[in-house]
Amino acid sequence: MTNLTVKSRISLNPSPFSIKDYIVPFKRIDFLLTSFGNVCFAFGSFVPITYLVVQAVSIGIDRRFAQYLVAIVNGSSTVGRLGAGVLVDVYGPFNAWIALTYPAGILILSLWIPATNDASIIAFASLFGICFGAYAAIQPALVAQITPIADIGICTGLYFAVSSFSQLVSGPIAGHTLEASGGSYLEMKIMAGFLCLAGATSVLGAKLYATGYKPMAKF
Repeated sequence: MTNLTVKSRISLNPSPFSIKDYIVPFKRIDFLLTSFGNVCFAFGSFVPITYLVVQAVSIGIDRRFAQYLVAIVNGSSTVGRLGAGVLVDVYGPFNAWIALTYPAGILILSLWIPATNDASIIAFASLFGICFGAYAAIQPALVAQITPIADIGICTGLYFAVSSFSQLVSGPIAGHTLEASGGSYLEMKIMAGFLCLAGATSVLGAKLYATGYKPMAKF
């Protein structure tokens, strides 16, 4: 419906294809750090989404209940998606993204690892879902914040393209980690948690670089 009812407010001016256009954005430190942070966080955050159910069953959670855990993550992500818009308006997209992705990594390490019963698993799924929803909603605003308007299209495409590979391999690599650890989920959870923290830290670095190392700046 959108494609049928919306048109560009400016005239189209197609430019010839050039591979250079796909390389130049990564020469900008802020874009490079932001993209790398997204790659790390995407990898880490998709581990719980992929393995939350099977891990819950492995510790004795009822199978019929466990199958709803991903639905809980997705349902609670609505809160994160809606609330993220308010936070972005008040504090800026980078500040909001950083403030909600660090807790995702902390939740994996401090709540998912020791979770052994229904209550703790539900708490993790709900809280992690809020963080994940905010992460997903704010991403385009990160690119727009640091990109000239004429380059937003190609930079947004590059940003999501590079992270798509980490999302693709997240499950298989986590599964290999699980197999290599003899069926223990601990190593896999630690990997996921620290990758989320690494992603948030990389985006924090991008923010500091773009603002002239002003940690309290609205950005």
